[in-house]
Amino acid sequence: RPSTSNNPVTNATRITVLDALAELAKIESENIRILSNNLSPIKEDVTRTLRSIQKVAEELKKDKIKLDEDKFKSIVENSKATVVTSLEREASSDLPSPHSVYEAKRFKERLESIMNRFSEVSGSHSKVLNVFMKKYAGKLRDEFEQLSSSLEDTKSFITDFEQEARVIGECSNILNTISQKTSSLKSDKKEVENTKSAVERLEYELRELDNTLQNLEDSVEFRDSVHTLSEIDKVKEEEEEFNKQLLDLFGHLSRAITKYSYGMSKETYRRLHVLSEMPWKIFEDVEGLSPYIKLLSEIRRSVQLYDITLKDSDKVIQYCDHILKSLPKFEEIAKERKLRLESLNKKKANPLVATSREIIEKINNYNEAIQNNKRVLEQLNKEINEKNQELEELTKKAEERLMTISGRRFSISI
Repeated sequence: RPSTSNNPVTNATRITVLDALAELAKIESENIRILSNNLSPIKEDVTRTLRSIQKVAEELKKDKIKLDEDKFKSIVENSKATVVTSLEREASSDLPSPHSVYEAKRFKERLESIMNRFSEVSGSHSKVLNVFMKKYAGKLRDEFEQLSSSLEDTKSFITDFEQEARVIGECSNILNTISQKTSSLKSDKKEVENTKSAVERLEYELRELDNTLQNLEDSVEFRDSVHTLSEIDKVKEEEEEFNKQLLDLFGHLSRAITKYSYGMSKETYRRLHVLSEMPWKIFEDVEGLSPYIKLLSEIRRSVQLYDITLKDSDKVIQYCDHILKSLPKFEEIAKERKLRLESLNKKKANPLVATSREIIEKINNYNEAIQNNKRVLEQLNKEINEKNQELEELTKKAEERLMTISGRRFSISI
């Protein structure tokens, strides 16, 4: 709310924006009345002058102009006919009654049109009028001067009215802008209240979520669940490391396996692919290790008998022996790890931890929503301050214009 309204000008009348607009409308209506009162006598004078011109035209029409030489007869008669026709037509014009702004402007335009036409006629036939129709030229000149004077007075009154109407219009525009900005300001303040309520609601729900999460994480069940999931992760890490070691170990046999695979059956080729690419899968085969032990033994024999030619045959044989010797131990490790994983999974730790993660995600979303709303509040408060400043400036300007227009001091309440 602008300070102008909080600290009213001494001896100023407090009014609302609607009151101020009504005051302007009253002043404008009074100005129209004054304009009409000023133009009405002018219209009567113009009407009398046109009647006089009409009489001159009638006299000129009846008058027989005497000529010393017949050679000018045609020119003079044509000029006379043109002048008489123009005078009669313009002198019989209907003039609008200037009771409104629109009619006042039409009156001025019609008077201008009459004067222009009279000027054209008197100008183009001036020599004939001055030489052969001197008696009428003088009379017409006096009437034209009277019309010209009436036109100047009309223009002056309308110009004064339009200047004040422009000031009133500018003041009305300022008042309408004040009204729009006031409405916008109220809307912003309402949005601030709604946003504050939203932040309070979110903060309350956030506290509830924090409490729920704290209670959950403090429970024995949750701690056990976290421990169980940690153990599951460890088992999976052991499994990944175990698989990597197996892949590296069997990698030493890759060339031998590739050469041995030539011409083998589809099933043998499948098992060779497992040995080469996924050796840990041999412990999951429903037929057990036997088919793979047999296959590795055959590969070893083929290398030893040079059915498969390799540069490092001895090393390949050593790796085959090492793998064949280690397979029972590897199988035991895989089974033990599988049992541990099954035992841990039976504890059903996931639901509690999943609930915790859901709550944490909600907490993050609520925190983000709170921050977004606070940014909106900051922007709204900034806009409210700017609008308050604009309203203060506009109100001061409107009060000054009202003073200029009405001569009275007003204090506009927002």
